Amino acid sequence: MLQKMWQYDISFVIVSVIKSVLMGISPIVNIIFPKLIIDQFTNQKGLKYVGMIIGIWLGIDIVLIISNKLIERHISIRKDFLNNHFLFSVYEKMVNLDLVIFQDPNVQDLKKKATDVVGRNMASSFCNDIFKMISSIITILSTVIVLATVNFTVFLILGIIIIFNILIMISQKREQYTFWDKITPLNKKTDYYFQLLSDPVYVKEMKMYSLSSWITKKYNYVKNQFFALAKTLYNKLLFLMSIQETLNVIQRSVVYFYLAWNVIMRGMSFGNFTMFFSSIQTFSTNLTNIFGILINTVEQSVYIDSYRNFLALENHIAVENQTNNLQKLPQKIHSINLQNVTFTYPGQKSPALREVTIDFYENQFYVLVGHNGAGKTTLVNLLCRLYDPQEGRVAINDIDIKQFDFKKYRNAFGVVFQDYKYYSFTIGENIALDRYNKDKKTTSRILKSIDQAGLTNMVKKLPNGIETSLTRLFDDTGIDLSGGEAQKLALAKSLFHESSILILDEPSSALDPIAEEDLIAQVKKISKEKTVLYISHRLSTATSADKVIFMENGKIVAVGSHTELITNCKPYAEMFYLQAKHYQKEDGEKNESL
Repeated sequence: MLQKMWQYDISFVIVSVIKSVLMGISPIVNIIFPKLIIDQFTNQKGLKYVGMIIGIWLGIDIVLIISNKLIERHISIRKDFLNNHFLFSVYEKMVNLDLVIFQDPNVQDLKKKATDVVGRNMASSFCNDIFKMISSIITILSTVIVLATVNFTVFLILGIIIIFNILIMISQKREQYTFWDKITPLNKKTDYYFQLLSDPVYVKEMKMYSLSSWITKKYNYVKNQFFALAKTLYNKLLFLMSIQETLNVIQRSVVYFYLAWNVIMRGMSFGNFTMFFSSIQTFSTNLTNIFGILINTVEQSVYIDSYRNFLALENHIAVENQTNNLQKLPQKIHSINLQNVTFTYPGQKSPALREVTIDFYENQFYVLVGHNGAGKTTLVNLLCRLYDPQEGRVAINDIDIKQFDFKKYRNAFGVVFQDYKYYSFTIGENIALDRYNKDKKTTSRILKSIDQAGLTNMVKKLPNGIETSLTRLFDDTGIDLSGGEAQKLALAKSLFHESSILILDEPSSALDPIAEEDLIAQVKKISKEKTVLYISHRLSTATSADKVIFMENGKIVAVGSHTELITNCKPYAEMFYLQAKHYQKEDGEKNESL
């Protein structure tokens, strides 16, 4: 953690060390000067000497206070940025994880723990404890010199009390970690309930069906579980803290008795009484602090392990800077092939794809159809190498795709996912993404993509054109797109990036029949320049395809033209005529009403 802090902000670490040194010196200053002042009164020295000592003490304190405030200002400014850096590293890791790892429930629990660690500032608190330990060590070394003449028996009694305090602290930390481990799944549930009540995606259904009370009931059930665990924890902590406070009272009593005995029996001066009392208390407090910090280090290491383990998760697909003789991606992709591919999702017994073999060739328009759950989207995810198959292989130009850099390989695909969502940026940024700038060449390509996707008329009506913000999250003049417009925007983005292969996953689900017909005609034109794979549950789309791929239960049942499948594939024909009958019925009803 110190290494990460050093890499992110060197000045934060250096200034924190300086603060530790100053804090370590400060207690000994406040121990020695009161002793000197009392001695001056006892020895009946003049006011001049007393004033001089007070002046020196005041000057040192002012320097320490001003220095500490300046350091605190420096640390406070950077502390939030440091915590945000730790949090951002978790979210950055999340988005870069292989999909199959990210979807693992155990990884989701680990992610929750990692975000809790950062959210509760454990990472920076851990490092802060290290700096406190430096302060305590400096203070102890200073007080040991003062306490060199103190009877060993006093140190022995203090040591026994400190040991008991340490054992109590260990018990407290153990109980707190057990509590945290138990409430992590509960926190995950409450976070989800908060999301349901605040996410615009759910708000309409929540209102229509008055679901807030249902979600509140679920939340209260989890809250009661949390409360029961918290009550048990705090009862145990109250008992342990009571013992700890009793030991501290005993410790002070022992110190008072020992020093009073020295004043009465050995003639110790009141100045030395004050100095030794403060020194013993400071020594005991700081020694306890050091052991407390060591215990905290062990405890926080357990928490921070969740953060470190999450960041240490290793991808199998998205591996950066690979040097294992990767091949250069071909400039022209003539074919992409799945050969005996089988894939099973983690935690599932039945494969989502079973021994799938299929070839896709350049400049062809493929339509992939089948019932929900047939494996269409899984096949797409494998083509894009978001997953790797457990059996078989995926190849382009007969070369296994694992032989290519994953980023360059994925750049060969333009994909419009079924659950596509646009960003709260401008239209231009949503299309060009990280390649966005306002030069003529980029703007021209954006406008061309918009035209190909059928969004030109909509964009022309906007006062700011492609500089119009989407959503009103950051801009009051922003707009919200309809479902059909959003899918056209996704298509424009895919076209802008000039990929070799275009994949459209249910792109017409939010389109009316006329808009769908326009989209299919546009996609048909695009297929003359690149390979297009169009996934749809509407078989009317298949009539325009060069090849139709029909899937059932994770298998490819038939491949051919629409006419061939109508003739030779009974399940496809039944599904097509069932949909056609539905549309004919709708048309009949409309004609009758007219």
